[in-house]
Amino acid sequence: MGWSPKIRLFVDPFISALYPIPKIAILPLFMLVLGIGELSKVAVVGVGAFFLVLINSMAGVRNIDRIYFEVAQNYGARKFKVFTKVVLLGSLPMIFAGMRLALGMSLLLVVAIEFIAATYGLGAMMWLAWETLRTENLYIGVVICALLGLLFTSLLEKVEKYFMPWEETPLHK
Repeated sequence: MGWSPKIRLFVDPFISALYPIPKIAILPLFMLVLGIGELSKVAVVGVGAFFLVLINSMAGVRNIDRIYFEVAQNYGARKFKVFTKVVLLGSLPMIFAGMRLALGMSLLLVVAIEFIAATYGLGAMMWLAWETLRTENLYIGVVICALLGLLFTSLLEKVEKYFMPWEETPLHK
């Protein structure tokens, strides 16, 4: 979508219509189609993460300076080479930003789904704590969410450093 204006023109209205739908609101629909099991829950989390990565990736490609495309063309690079060396590498910072947002959204959706449709898990534990006024368990749940967020972010930073060794930021030192 970021590279091809024709594809963006065709697909963007669908993305614009589907992205704002609260992902937790589509859980019942997914449960009807995919069943009551884990698949419907995973699908909702996947959809919630997908849009954040997609929109950031598209923005990353659109922000690549045109001069890089011209240089690749002047050196006779074919479309695949342009995609792998210019589009993909040039948009990696925004792709990883989208992945970082998606990780946070995924954690939020998992906990929210467990509030609604689970008997075990962190969200179910927090919901039970709320129902029984066990605030210490609520605090434990919040701390665990924060620790999971910290763990996921640090793992993603290691992956980011592997794929973008040229990026020097305070997070990578």
